[in-house]
Amino acid sequence: MERIRTIGAALAILAAVVAVMLMQVDASDRARQAAAILIAAAACLAIVVPFRAPDPRARWRVVIATFVYTAGTVAASVWAAAQGATLATLAAIAPLAVAGVLLTVWAFRTRNRRQRRTGMQVYYKGEM
Repeated sequence: MERIRTIGAALAILAAVVAVMLMQVDASDRARQAAAILIAAAACLAIVVPFRAPDPRARWRVVIATFVYTAGTVAASVWAAAQGATLATLAAIAPLAVAGVLLTVWAFRTRNRRQRRTGMQVYYKGEM
């Protein structure tokens, strides 16, 4: 789950940077609205990422956050496409949505795992 959280943090930062760049490059309302949706999605992911997720309940929070991020990026790309945004705007948002889908699937597959026990950690707990 540490890798998922690290990649999620990088993805949230990247989404925020792309949103700011969209606002600066394209001054139209459609690009600003898509950027606002993208920033909201990145904020949902950034809220959960700094906290550890050792148990399945905390892992579900990460799954939900990645799903909300994915839904937000997909909504931003659909909104931009429906408003007639440029191809460059869609090309900037689409890879973020694909990365969100992959991160959501990865988080969903690891949601029920327990914390790993390595080396002599098992021996000292008497479970050997």
